[in-house]
Amino acid sequence: MDCNSPYPARRPQHGRRRACRGFSEQDAQTLHEEIKAILTAQDNRWMTAAEIAEAVNRHNLYRRKDGEPLSRYPMDRNQINARIAHHRYRDMFERAEGKIRLAL
Repeated sequence: MDCNSPYPARRPQHGRRRACRGFSEQDAQTLHEEIKAILTAQDNRWMTAAEIAEAVNRHNLYRRKDGEPLSRYPMDRNQINARIAHHRYRDMFERAEGKIRLAL
């Protein structure tokens, strides 16, 4: 796998990600794990959803549930905003003035 990620890959907690060719299960991350890792790598600075989506696409560690790579279906800011707003993940993140960071 060709990845210039600034942080190590982690195993998914719930085992929901399927492995795909050239991409091992242990490298896969859920989207909220990927967002958390990106914000942590950036010292939890406020970032826009577009900046986070760009980082997700660049790092290429997140895979869709169907196993398709993001190069075929790039992540966009609407998907980031939807995940941040989801009731399961709302407590993990803070929003202010169109920017996102990890909840303190």
